[in-house]
Amino acid sequence: MLRQVDRRTFDEIRSRLFSERDRVRMNLFELIEGGDSPLLGTDGASILFGQSNDHAPLWLWLRKNAPADAFDEAAKLLYERALANPGLHFNAEPDAVQPALELLRDRYGLCAEVVMPMNAYACPTLHPAISRGRLLSPADEHQDTIAALLSQLAEDGEHSAIPAQAARSFAEAMVGSSKLFLWAAESGEIVSMAMLAHQGGGMARINTVVTDRSHRGSGYAGMLVSAMCAPLLQAQTLPILYADAHNPASNRAYQKIGFVPFGSVTEYRLERTVL
Repeated sequence: MLRQVDRRTFDEIRSRLFSERDRVRMNLFELIEGGDSPLLGTDGASILFGQSNDHAPLWLWLRKNAPADAFDEAAKLLYERALANPGLHFNAEPDAVQPALELLRDRYGLCAEVVMPMNAYACPTLHPAISRGRLLSPADEHQDTIAALLSQLAEDGEHSAIPAQAARSFAEAMVGSSKLFLWAAESGEIVSMAMLAHQGGGMARINTVVTDRSHRGSGYAGMLVSAMCAPLLQAQTLPILYADAHNPASNRAYQKIGFVPFGSVTEYRLERTVL
């Protein structure tokens, strides 16, 4: 039976149930657990779920070869969370969650639409990219470039437009940050951006990786991520990231510098089925 639990109980059960692959693939649980008042739950054997708040994406883990009643519980959970947040987004391993999605459709009339299929990667051994340029920390003079790169990331990766003021606010907030990194080409032009999104449990998750459209295909993102990974590995911290499964170029770039596939995660959106 699914039940809500506190952080300590959740962490103990997660540590017992998760393989190393699960820890990489479901790394967002680390971030959710550290939130102000997260929703955490488990049946203690086959299901773990976490959500930062009612309007945040839910993360759902299902043990492979779970018993039938676990899929019943998972389908019911998704239905109940969708009531609290219509159009709920959630993330799960696609093969493991499929039986629950079929029950969700047949019993509750909710369809899980794929938003983005992702490959989960970890970099246990770095194959450093040959550097052409240098790593920079964000400064005042980089704000316009940061905002423009964030807009490109939203348009190309998420197929949506980010409001100009939101992009500007992000750029302003990142000035002097130790989490955001920029790559300057040999000409001095800023061509790529990436962020150290979260660090904990011996892992560090990199996201917001984007190269300016006019400079793609030159390996700059690989150079930037490679430069970010080197000090992490020296500190015995495992770099991880998620890559859009529909973007073969970025997947190849990560694999080239030492990132190894650790499975897949799909982001879904729940919608009412049309009869």
